[in-house]
Amino acid sequence: IDIKNLDIKINGAPFVFEFELPTLTKDIAFLKYVASKGKDIQSIDVLFYFTCRFLKKIIIDGEFLEVTDIELTENLFQRLDINRVTIINKHIDSQLSDIKTIRDLEVDPRVFFA
Repeated sequence: IDIKNLDIKINGAPFVFEFELPTLTKDIAFLKYVASKGKDIQSIDVLFYFTCRFLKKIIIDGEFLEVTDIELTENLFQRLDINRVTIINKHIDSQLSDIKTIRDLEVDPRVFFA
C-alpha cells in the first residue's frame, strides 16, 4: 500500500507532502512527543499525531523537511489552517480506502475534530 504525494500551494509556495505507512518506531516517537506535554496537551496535538504519523517529508519550495524533526514539523503543522489539514487528511484517507474496513476498527479520534 502506497500513499501518493500531495502537491498543494500555500500562500503561493509549492508544498509537496510525501507519505509513508507509519512504523512502530515513528508512532512511538510522535506519541512520546505529544504525551510529554502532560496536562497541557490540546486537541491540536492529537490531530498533529494522527496526521503526521503518515508523513515522510515535506518539500517546501524545493527545501526538504524530514518529519523525524518532530519539533520543527509541529511548528509547521501549527501554522497550517484547518482547511489545509483537512485536505491532507482526506488525501490520506482516500489513498488508504482499500483498507478502510481495517482502519475503521482502529480508534480514530480525528472524527471529533472534523
